[in-house]
Amino acid sequence: MVSHLPLSQTGNIPADSTGSKKGTKAVRSALHSLLLNYPGPKRASPRTLHIHALSPETLQLIFSKACAEDSLTTSKEIGQLDYHLEGSFRPTALSIAGVCKLWRRNILDPTHTSCWASFVLSDKKLYKLGTSQLLSRLKLYLARSRNSTLYIRALFTRRTSNHIRNALVREAHRWGSIVLRANTAFFQAFPPIISLTPRLRHIDIDMIDVDPSSPMRPAKKTTPSITFTYTPALEHLTLGRLVPPHWDFNLKRAGDNLRQFISYNMRLSDTLRVARTLPALTNLVLHIAHQSLVCARPQRLSFPKLRLLQLRMFGTFHMWVSVEGWLKRAREALAELLDTVETPALKDLTVSFPTWTCGDAEAVEWEQKWKLVGGWPMSSFRIFLGSTLRGTLTKLTLHCAAINADDLIGCLAMLSRLEMFDFEEPPSFRTEKMVKWLTRFEALDEPWAVAQYRERCDRLPRLRKLELSGKLLVDDDMIVTMLESRMKHLGGMAVFEDAYDDTDEGDGDCSRGIVEMDDEDSDAKVGMGELDLTSAKFTFRGRRMEPAAWQRLKDLMAPDHKDCDHILIRSVWDCDAVPERFTGLD
Repeated sequence: MVSHLPLSQTGNIPADSTGSKKGTKAVRSALHSLLLNYPGPKRASPRTLHIHALSPETLQLIFSKACAEDSLTTSKEIGQLDYHLEGSFRPTALSIAGVCKLWRRNILDPTHTSCWASFVLSDKKLYKLGTSQLLSRLKLYLARSRNSTLYIRALFTRRTSNHIRNALVREAHRWGSIVLRANTAFFQAFPPIISLTPRLRHIDIDMIDVDPSSPMRPAKKTTPSITFTYTPALEHLTLGRLVPPHWDFNLKRAGDNLRQFISYNMRLSDTLRVARTLPALTNLVLHIAHQSLVCARPQRLSFPKLRLLQLRMFGTFHMWVSVEGWLKRAREALAELLDTVETPALKDLTVSFPTWTCGDAEAVEWEQKWKLVGGWPMSSFRIFLGSTLRGTLTKLTLHCAAINADDLIGCLAMLSRLEMFDFEEPPSFRTEKMVKWLTRFEALDEPWAVAQYRERCDRLPRLRKLELSGKLLVDDDMIVTMLESRMKHLGGMAVFEDAYDDTDEGDGDCSRGIVEMDDEDSDAKVGMGELDLTSAKFTFRGRRMEPAAWQRLKDLMAPDHKDCDHILIRSVWDCDAVPERFTGLD
């Protein structure tokens, strides 16, 4: 149905009243999205249909998409655009209901209640809307959603009305997703026990005004404590700034569906205390700020089903009073994690430190400070990789890890199943040595490559995706040679898209070379049953690729090809800018 409608149809949406402009705008956006993303064929109709010609089912689909996470308080953008309009301060569902009788009858259909079941509550940007009117809207949405599963986001920075809080808690048995990001006052009045939440699949709780680095104070009767007693369908858990005794969180009878746990600004020991109660956990993501690096060594933990483990330290170096103190705590936290956790089935490991964006002199000082605190916990890291991950790990991500090239090569040589490697090099890293080690000289035809191949060593044989970023102080021809050796078994069948930009203006302007390669039936082309490099991304900090190497990279490619991955080459000129994480070709 929708796929047969032309895009021009979206202009034929009635706006019978000035107060309904927000609703028609949201519906038009939702219809555009459905037309662009509909999986069926996009066949344009020879005539332009009015939106009233759509079936009720199609209208319900459009309205549901337009009302997803409907804000019960008008956003700042809409408020500024329509401030002079009397009826502009209305949520999308209420605006749609005021357009015409057909739309009102459709959105108020008792069998179609999803438009009223997903909403956002906030005490920001209320404008003329007061707390009493917000409570009235909340009760209206809860009534019109009937028995539908609720998807709620509550964002409160000031003291909130108890009536709003109680109205939400009374519907806990209908919660499907609950996001609570509020201050201490909100959670102090929150019920300590939430029972009977059989539909709950996602919990996200963050006490925004708790500082993980503040001194411990004795627990009081008003210390917030939340316990979920029955969550059999829970799949995702996110906690932020859970620092006992500032507040506490408990989860009972979670079931075997809980697979992902994400923590923000929590002490590592507190995070592992919660994770210990989740036996079916497959994804564990730890975002740790420098304030929360307080170590208290817990008991050894085992996660037999864990597939993904991420430890991300974040902060900015020049803001820290004592860099040595932070590095020492970071080293202790990393060593604690490696020595404490057993992950026999782990496939994806990420260890990330803040990006170093300083000059050469400061980089040398940074390395000296690492040495003063004991350096990278190499022994713990090597044991962690070699004892349990030698035959399971397929993806390794290291950002600004203070590890030298020899130790890194030794670790990579142990990982026989590694297919994806993302490395952001620290200062003074010997890039040339690692690039040479990654090169498969046996795949090259040049006579000099035969001599190099006599230096036999364990190289990564199955590498499919590679990301390198940093200063990359290496001859660019060596990078091209490494790519050539990794692509050789594909017969050189690739397409080069020239996206080179000669502009010299700094601020993150990039030069790009996109190499696309065919991965279809790659095993047959290899002949050795190995996976070949199909995607690579390089970020040069403060320099471009040499023109001769750039041209050589272009000459490697052939123009006849269809389905392909890519190679992206990017330059970052602003030394204070953090390079973007790559998610595609944009």
